[in-house]
Amino acid sequence: MDDIGTLEEAERAYQIICTESVPFGVPSVPNGWRLLKKGNCRTGLLGSDGVVYKVPHLIEGWRDRTFRNSRREAANLELWSGESFVPLWRLIEVPRARNETVPIVVMEFVENQGPPVMQFNANGVGLIDPRITDQQRGELASNYSVMKAALVAVEAFDYSGCWHLRDGLAIVIDAGGVERPDK
Repeated sequence: MDDIGTLEEAERAYQIICTESVPFGVPSVPNGWRLLKKGNCRTGLLGSDGVVYKVPHLIEGWRDRTFRNSRREAANLELWSGESFVPLWRLIEVPRARNETVPIVVMEFVENQGPPVMQFNANGVGLIDPRITDQQRGELASNYSVMKAALVAVEAFDYSGCWHLRDGLAIVIDAGGVERPDK
C-alpha cells in the first residue's frame, strides 16, 4: 500500500456522496473536485489533491455488497502490489456512527492515453466506445492480451474491471470486480 491521499479528503469525498441523492442522482461536486464516474456500487471523485476517491454507495440492502466491492478491490491491489499494472493506492476507512467505517479506495489518477473506454472481461474486450478507430481497436486487443497474461499470473478469474493506458502500459483503475478462487 502507498502513502497517497488523506483521511481528511476521504472524509470530504464521503460527505459529497452521502449528502447527495446518490446513487439515484448525480452528485453536485464542489470547486476543486471532479466527478469521474458513478457506478452501481461506488462513485469515483477526483479530489482537490489530484487523487481519486472511490466512495461506496450507502444503499439500503446493498451496503454489504458496496463495502465488499471496495474491500475486494483493496485485497486485489494488495495481492498484486509491485506489478507494473497497479497504480499507487491505499484503503482509507472513514469513521461513521456505531463504530462502523466506510472503506474508500484511494488511487492515483491515471489519465487515459488510449481508447475512450477500456473495459475487459473474460471474453475479451467489451464496452468499447463505438467512435474508436481501427488503430485504437488494435491497441485494445494488444493491451488486453498483456493484461490477461498479468491477471493469469496473479490467479484472477471472472474478471470485469476498467483499465487505462499510460505510456503504452495497461493500468488497472477498477479491480472491484476481480474475483479470485480464494476469496
